[in-house]
Order: sequence, then C-alpha cells, then structure tokens
Amino acid sequence: MTTEVPPPSPTSSLRQLLLRLMLVLIGAGVIIAVLAVLRGEPLGETLAKIINTAVVTGIFGAMAIACADAGEQRPSLLSYVGVVASCVAVALIFVGIWTDASRSPLWWKAMTISSVYAVALWRATRFSLAKVQGPVASLIVRGTVLVTLLIPTVIAWMLLREQATPLALRVLNACLILCVGGHVAVPVLERMQRSG
Repeated sequence: MTTEVPPPSPTSSLRQLLLRLMLVLIGAGVIIAVLAVLRGEPLGETLAKIINTAVVTGIFGAMAIACADAGEQRPSLLSYVGVVASCVAVALIFVGIWTDASRSPLWWKAMTISSVYAVALWRATRFSLAKVQGPVASLIVRGTVLVTLLIPTVIAWMLLREQATPLALRVLNACLILCVGGHVAVPVLERMQRSG
C-alpha cells in the first residue's frame, strides 16, 4: 500500500524560497564581517552595504516566513499580505542601500510605511492564529489585530500629510496602549484556556 504525498502548497514553496534567500544573504554578511574583522581593516562602504542588506533581509525574511507559516496553518488574507509587505519592505530598503534613493524624502516615507506595515501584519497574522474560545476572548483577539493594523495606518497618514496633529498623536498613543495590552492579554488567555 502506497501513500501519496500531497503536492507542496504555494505558501510552502514560498517559505522554502524565502528561507534559502535569507540563509544565503545572512551567510554572506557573516562571512564578509568575519573576514573584515580578522583582517583588522575597517569595513568599507561596500562591505557595510552587504552586511546591512543581509541583516535587513534576515529580519524581514523571518517575518515573511512567519506569515507564510501562519498561512499554512490557517489561510488568510492577512498572512498573504504580510508576506508581500515584508518583501516590499526588503525591496525598498535594498534600493535605498544600493542606490542614491535614500537621499529622497519620498523613499524614506515609502520605506518607513512599508516597514511598519510589515511588522504590524506579521504581528496581526500571528495573533490571528490564537486559539481562544468565547466571545470576550475572540473580541480581545480581533481588537488586538485591529489596533495592531491601525498603528501603521496612523503613522502612514501622518507621514503622507507631513503633519502630526494632536488628534493623530492621541489616536496613535491609544492604539499603542491597546496593542500592548492585547499582546499581553492574548497569550495569557490562551494559557488560561489550555490549562483550565
């Protein structure tokens, strides 16, 4: 009796590609940094760019992999958008590191907005996997996801308007407080429900 192995899902293939890319870039950055340290010479501009590229790719690659993993566990729009946002952030940062784009205020805005959305989508995707039961616990999870996504929205609005109004800052601070509260409450609720 043979057992058929199901074909890999698209997110599984994407995850494998992201893992390989992340490992290659981090490995290159580490090797170059070690060689530069052993030689006793200061890092040149090119070496610093390679290391920065490897670090940024590693950080955002890990977030993209986490989103792809969440998409395998529970497919959702959040998980797919999280992968895309992380890849966009890496691409923008890569362009800024290797070209003169970082001299443009527009690049800084785009890089900042894509980066904060990538981080927020990563967190929101992870919270969408929370295993809680009951209307109050579900409301806390959904509220945490919502305020986590509101934070980059308010930041993007302030950056694009080039103005941080008192109202926008109050909304941002309220979202941050609720987000921190949710980031503490959701894992506690999961543990309480598992042990109770």
